[in-house]
Amino acid sequence: MNRFRRFITNYQFSLLAWLLIAILVIAGFHFGVDKKVIAFVVLLVGIIGQAFAALIAWIALIPIAGPILAQVLSMPFVWTLNGIGYLLSISAIKRGYSKDVIISSTLAYLAFTLSAEPRHHLVLSGGDRTPDTRIEEIYAPFDTLRTDLEDYRWPTNASTVITSSFADYRRTHFHEGIDISTNNQRGHPVYASRGGYVSRIHVSRRGYGKMLFLRHPDGFLTAYAHLQKFKDSIEVVVKELQKQNKNYALEVDLDSTAFPVDKGDVIGHSGDTGTGGAHLHFELRDSSMNPINPFLSRHFSSLLRDDERPFFQRIAFTAIDRSSRIHGKWRVWVVDARRSQTGEFFLNRRVHVKGSIGISVRVWDRSNALKHRTGPHRFEVFLDGAQIFTSAKKFIPATESRQIATYYDRPLVKKRLGQFEKLYIESGNRLPFYNRLPEGAGIIETHDLQPGPHELTIHAFDLSGNQSVLRVTLMIGK
Repeated sequence: MNRFRRFITNYQFSLLAWLLIAILVIAGFHFGVDKKVIAFVVLLVGIIGQAFAALIAWIALIPIAGPILAQVLSMPFVWTLNGIGYLLSISAIKRGYSKDVIISSTLAYLAFTLSAEPRHHLVLSGGDRTPDTRIEEIYAPFDTLRTDLEDYRWPTNASTVITSSFADYRRTHFHEGIDISTNNQRGHPVYASRGGYVSRIHVSRRGYGKMLFLRHPDGFLTAYAHLQKFKDSIEVVVKELQKQNKNYALEVDLDSTAFPVDKGDVIGHSGDTGTGGAHLHFELRDSSMNPINPFLSRHFSSLLRDDERPFFQRIAFTAIDRSSRIHGKWRVWVVDARRSQTGEFFLNRRVHVKGSIGISVRVWDRSNALKHRTGPHRFEVFLDGAQIFTSAKKFIPATESRQIATYYDRPLVKKRLGQFEKLYIESGNRLPFYNRLPEGAGIIETHDLQPGPHELTIHAFDLSGNQSVLRVTLMIGK
């Protein structure tokens, strides 16, 4: 009965369309619609159905989002088109128009075949790339950081307190840098983290406000945003360009001769321009503009005075497909974690699971250097002592920042349950967070396990190496 109800809910519009079509077809025959019209409609429906199938196949070729869109669009629409075709064909055959239906269906198939690419050229996901090729494409740009991470200095004397960390959640993208507290004050000096030159000036009333990009000798860049003002020589040029353009907003690229800087030079002062209160937004990017976690620098991480361990608040179990069950139901089940006297976290009940199960967690991390709660830096997951998943937020591909929904559990965010981080790799995930693990890693497949209890252990680490552990007992039925 539950399956029947879900079927009605998922395909209610398709079912209504079928019912309407059936009524129209029956009415058409009742009023003596000419068989040529019937044959033409059958031909038209056939062509539309085949053309939509081709369109879906092409949509599926779009990287990342394509396969998901194809699945979302195809089921109800194709079912509706097929329903139209079958109803028309059956009705026409019953009226004695078998020959016309066969001819029309043949013409529809030939029309599609002559106008479309061969089907074996339409690959829904991944093209002819092997999984190893796909993984290499994702991770190769970050195998070697061609920069001296120890040559970067802290960019302000305002504080060493972080108000938002690297890869924190934003509604449409990852946070691509770190936010440094200025104690809600303006005017603190901002220093060039390394020597180089000002390569770009950005000015806007929204977003990052006044922002500078410095390019360094190895091609890497640092960025400084929400500045109250640039250093005087840059301010003069900016105001002149704004006057010429008759526009406050400005985006200008510069060569290495315009504004060279040495490490530690004052390049501006902190402020609150753009969006948000007073703070300094700082970024480190490679030569391809991919954001890099600044705390990979030992100098930066040494500034964190942190003896607090991450805190597991909640854990979510997701039934990946409709045959999977959590406590006997197809659903997402969210439960609070509890902390024992030893500091470890646990659940107060066993979790009965069946099928393919994904795990997401909401974990807080705070330290002396973190003004607000943020997520941990790294996770490791073990099932019966064997590692099945790992992730670390070190790099974000510049072209993939909007893949945030593949890392954070968006449905739980929309339900205002919090920012849960997925401990499994979905199809289409192109983030280099997972130490070269393949798609599907982290998903618990119960058909691979013996019936009975199994121990799931989740480790969360912060940047200082402090860790917390959550232990869960999974029960696998026969």
